[in-house]
Amino acid sequence: MKLRTVLIASTAGVLSLGIGLFAGCGDDTTGTGGSGGGEDLSDVIYEAEATDEALEALVADTPKDEPEKAAVFDAPANDEAVPAAETFTFRWHAGGQAAIPRDLFVPARRTAHPIRFGAVEHDGFTTTARTLLEGMLSNVPSAHAHGTPVNGPGYFLVFSTADNAKLVRVFTLATEYTPDDTAWGELTGAGAPITATILSAEFEENRVLQDGGPWESAPLTFTIE
Repeated sequence: MKLRTVLIASTAGVLSLGIGLFAGCGDDTTGTGGSGGGEDLSDVIYEAEATDEALEALVADTPKDEPEKAAVFDAPANDEAVPAAETFTFRWHAGGQAAIPRDLFVPARRTAHPIRFGAVEHDGFTTTARTLLEGMLSNVPSAHAHGTPVNGPGYFLVFSTADNAKLVRVFTLATEYTPDDTAWGELTGAGAPITATILSAEFEENRVLQDGGPWESAPLTFTIE
């Protein structure tokens, strides 16, 4: 009897935690990203441990007129025709840094790891409670809203066409981006010249530093054939 009481109390605590997580994240992001009430960022892809909180701070700020500090594209080149047959890796460097030669770059993909629960099961009640908790957490946003705060540079990469200002948008802490199959399909299916820009900044605890930007890159135009 005492063991079951302990199990019930423990499971109730876990359920309370799950409900708290669900409620706390419910207003942040859905799908790949989200917005806290300003610009709609629900389409944004988050890479390299970037957080939606940092992105919201970035887009809420006014870009500074300091072009020498803006990110610079390394690949592709302006007006380049990118082959559609193989997924392309877009690369850039921060303003004031040297460009990285193309032949030194080796692309690497990241794999997301879903939340897993332990396999220990005490009785039917615990199993049911765990199932309920898994169901609740399956709706928790996938953006890193409550992950490690961003410290250092962050890059908001935006691909657009004349007809679609939000063709593909990515917020990352890396200086490269390799689209997944879905994003690459969006890019290759654009059927028109694509413009890419990067809005970057230096962050401290998800906040843009006073002298840390944002800085907007010069636009890059390319096609995919």
